[in-house]
Amino acid sequence: MKPISYFSLLLSLLFFANSCHKATQKTTSEHSKEIFLNDLELLQNQLKNDFLPLATHSNNIDSLQKVFIDCRNNYKKIEHITEYFMPSASVLVNGPPLNEIELEENKVFAPSGFQVIEPFIFPVIDSENRKELVMEVKKLIQELKKYKQLETVEFSENQIFDAIRLQIFRINTLGISGFDTPLCQTFITEANTSLKSMRRYIKPNIEANESKSKEIIQIWNSCEAYLSTQKTTENFDYLAFVKKYSNNLSRTLVEFQEKIVIPKLIETRPLRVTAKTLFDKDIFDVNFYAPNADSYVTDERVALGRKLFYDQTLTSSNRSCGSCHQAEKAFTDSKTKALAIGGSQIQRNTPTLTYAALQNAQFYDLRVNNLEAQAFDVVLNKDEMHGSFDEAIKKIMIDDAYLKAFKTAYPLVKEITQVEIQNALASFTRSLIPFNSRFDKFMRNENTQLTEKEKQGFNLFMGKGKCGICHFMPVFNGTAPPSFTHTDSEVIGVFESTKSKKLDKDLGRGKLNPFEDWLYAFKTPTLRNIGKTAPYMHNGAYKTLDDVIDFYNNGGAVGMGIDLPNQTLASDKLNLTETEKKSLISFLQTLSDE
Repeated sequence: MKPISYFSLLLSLLFFANSCHKATQKTTSEHSKEIFLNDLELLQNQLKNDFLPLATHSNNIDSLQKVFIDCRNNYKKIEHITEYFMPSASVLVNGPPLNEIELEENKVFAPSGFQVIEPFIFPVIDSENRKELVMEVKKLIQELKKYKQLETVEFSENQIFDAIRLQIFRINTLGISGFDTPLCQTFITEANTSLKSMRRYIKPNIEANESKSKEIIQIWNSCEAYLSTQKTTENFDYLAFVKKYSNNLSRTLVEFQEKIVIPKLIETRPLRVTAKTLFDKDIFDVNFYAPNADSYVTDERVALGRKLFYDQTLTSSNRSCGSCHQAEKAFTDSKTKALAIGGSQIQRNTPTLTYAALQNAQFYDLRVNNLEAQAFDVVLNKDEMHGSFDEAIKKIMIDDAYLKAFKTAYPLVKEITQVEIQNALASFTRSLIPFNSRFDKFMRNENTQLTEKEKQGFNLFMGKGKCGICHFMPVFNGTAPPSFTHTDSEVIGVFESTKSKKLDKDLGRGKLNPFEDWLYAFKTPTLRNIGKTAPYMHNGAYKTLDDVIDFYNNGGAVGMGIDLPNQTLASDKLNLTETEKKSLISFLQTLSDE
């Protein structure tokens, strides 16, 4: 037997050591799971051992508020995981402090979590409701236990990258707007905590790809450094953060994932899995909101829908859809309330059809779930179209141009029915999402600039004006990011006119579903093209943007002394100056499509 050389022995030891390292090296899933479970345990212990005793006995406001803020920050360490894998549970941990209404069950579910607890200790301790505070803290501790279910869930690499990308979008919208920190206003610290935490989850990917990770490390460092220098929310530059920092981070994250060849998920969602920033031109997949795959948009269906939209085939009168939804006015009609057939007024204002495709409920009262159902409702409405699908089909069947268009749009359909007519109209509406305003082009770095006044307006929109907590970027409507699967309504207390102090009699959602929370509730519409869509509100009572901003500046109906217990708009006065109001309007004008 030949003796083993020193060199051979060294190679063998190195090979053995490397094999042991590989055997003990954690996968991305294991690494992420370990971080998550450790942070979850830290939060649970902090709530149980620190916050609950203080909530039960302490009157030291500084201690109580500090521990609450620490708990919120520790939640932000895991939020990208909890929201991604268990969104329904997360609603009860950090969801809005509003009742959840389940129509199918005809039940109202009370909210819980951090946002419910916050008013008990900010700005001062609510000593009269100490029992309720303790009860809410105990409920939160119980809700957090549900997250232990994730111990058995595998976190794949592409899911981790996707969760981080969506969390960056969440920070851009719900985070920095103060949506979930309306009183404690700790969103700057929480955003930084979240970014630092997420970085740990892809540390193995960064370390294993040193040459490909330089850019993302640099940009991640710059984001954290920028947030660390921001000491007050009053002077926070929202626009600079989104455009210069977080947009670059989400873009670079996606590009880093591509460089290291981690495949993207294959799913149909409102927000495309390929979207690098919130302002990508093709960020949304409108087909998600279609009732089924047979209803997906095609160019041929859009063309057919446009033809139907602009002629009188669908009505017994001399009007078309385009009579009330006029393209040059962003598909509105400039009237206080829409005109019925015969000249009388319909109860509500004509809403814009631009970006209507990017919501999962239609009409001011959200009474139908998709654009096909909306088309059905409008065509048959005796005041609006007073049409008949049967009569329309008879006209189509003797029109060669229409027959050819239907055959091209629906080649597998043997007989034209109202289903195809509804879908064609819906397809045309789904095409009305251009995202080509000056604001969009500025955010995409397309050689377009905003004035200092317009930039200040955006910062007011997201900050002092509190507009961004209901009108969410990038659609600026009430469809909540970053999933964009739920469209909500608000109760703001609209008056009969700007000079009146009487609530408009229209009960909104409450007319169809008499839940107390839904009385006077209306869909939160898009603010895109708002410069073209006056007059405003569901009843057209507000003629100018100045009128609208004055209404919000005064805190809605409650802020102006009206008894409206279910108002969801904060009733505090915003105290906007005249200069600030003008800047806000200047920004809103940048949302008009060119």
